[in-house]
Amino acid sequence: MAADKLRMVHYEPFIAKIAAYKFLAVHPPVPGTVSDKIVSLCRKFLWRSNHPLVSWSQCCLPKSEGGLGFRDMKAWNRALLTKCLWNMHQKKDTLWIKWISQKYLSRETIWTWKGKSNDSPLIQRILNIRDQILTSARFRVTEVPWHRDVWNACIIPKQAFILWLGIKKKLRTKDKVPHVDIDRTYALCHQTDESVSHLFFSCSHSSYICTGIRKWIGITRTMSTVDNALKYIRKEGRGTGWQAKAKRPALDNTIYTIWNERNKTIFEGTRFDKDAIIFKIKTSIFKVLFALFPHFVDKFVTLGTG
Repeated sequence: MAADKLRMVHYEPFIAKIAAYKFLAVHPPVPGTVSDKIVSLCRKFLWRSNHPLVSWSQCCLPKSEGGLGFRDMKAWNRALLTKCLWNMHQKKDTLWIKWISQKYLSRETIWTWKGKSNDSPLIQRILNIRDQILTSARFRVTEVPWHRDVWNACIIPKQAFILWLGIKKKLRTKDKVPHVDIDRTYALCHQTDESVSHLFFSCSHSSYICTGIRKWIGITRTMSTVDNALKYIRKEGRGTGWQAKAKRPALDNTIYTIWNERNKTIFEGTRFDKDAIIFKIKTSIFKVLFALFPHFVDKFVTLGTG
């Protein structure tokens, strides 16, 4: 041993050699009870209820496929274990893989190796993944056409979430709670049973608000459903001009604000002031566009006074 005090330069080569082996780069399997508990906590945090509006498997789909893009813990655990399986197949130059190859795979491959009951939980899980990998693989499906219109930089996340629930027809309108004995007519118009399409488009109050926003933003076409509105926005919202940029947040803000004001009217007894709601939607749209496109300020002001 050297009598002098060791410096960084002295032990750096030793650390580099240890790091090269990556002995600890083995991902132990997460017990099912642990992953289930974590998923349960996340689900309760999202929905604030034991009765989720959308299944967790749907929430874990990519946004391009209609989900929220959450990470599926069990899928990621399988992916990490599959990486270990792949490293064993490639006989990667790490200390752990060399030990596995020497002890278990000296006369056979990982694909023909039959495990034993006394193997470690990690080995058993890897072999289980090996047996299920072809049947449990998830292939990319067709993308939903509206994901870029919902998950867009000009749309506030909480508003995008309400729009996403509206597209999924999972908003907790009165027609979605058949087990509760309540008056199912819409609380504002009392014309027909409350549903997503009636709430945002058919109701005379909502129609008045939507018409006001459509005329203000320069949309002439009448829309009857959320899907129909998204198709129009996808077609007419292209381009770099301020008119195109304003149409996406206009739809999202309108749906979010109507839903929010509907809840206040039902649960807090507030008055549904249509003109005040239109002004609130315009103000919200201005804030978003001013933040994203400050060089269009003069044109937005012209739009707002028109």
